[in-house]
Amino acid sequence: MLAGAARSRPPLVAGIIVAAAGDELALAHPDGHTDIKMAAVLLAGPALYLFGNLLFKRETANQPTLSHVVGLALLGVLIPVSLALQPLAFSALATLVLVVVAVWETLSLRGSKVEAVAEPSRENMPAG
Repeated sequence: MLAGAARSRPPLVAGIIVAAAGDELALAHPDGHTDIKMAAVLLAGPALYLFGNLLFKRETANQPTLSHVVGLALLGVLIPVSLALQPLAFSALATLVLVVVAVWETLSLRGSKVEAVAEPSRENMPAG
């Protein structure tokens, strides 16, 4: 399990670095035209991060999270609109996808904790 978790770190770290580079590009040139290179960087950072996180969760929890798969699909949906938006707006949309994934995962984890508390197992119940 530790070897699998270690394999998921490079995409996570690369995603953070590429996202920072994309943010730098978008902030340096917020207006104007989003070219293919800038669009690729603005999408690649979040995509690498989500992919690395998906690998990590698959290795540690033994199942992929639906929120991350949907997040990757949403980033793919942004490809056609990338060249029509200004860099800052496009960057905001890519960031919004990450926010949606984070909120979704938080709510789903919160729901699983509530279920675990609401339904105690019979093994943990006192005899009587």
